[in-house]
Amino acid sequence: MKITNSINGHAMAKAVSSATKVTTDTAVQGLKQTTEVNRKADNFVNISNKLAPTSDIDMDKVNRISALLREGKLSLDLDILTDSIIEMHRR
Repeated sequence: MKITNSINGHAMAKAVSSATKVTTDTAVQGLKQTTEVNRKADNFVNISNKLAPTSDIDMDKVNRISALLREGKLSLDLDILTDSIIEMHRR
């Protein structure tokens, strides 16, 4: 802050001080946002690491359905199945 003996100089010093406060407040806010982003990124990485060894496919269900198909207790309409798969990929 520049200090002078004149009234206009005093007003100028006050304006510079106010501008410095705004800049500091903005920097502090930016630091808080960066810290929050880093915290969320760390959480995402931790969750991803925990999920990495898991599979998207439930093999127990796959095996049960396979057994039902082999035993003839479950039948498939391939036309309906094909249409369903195509429709799912259109979304």
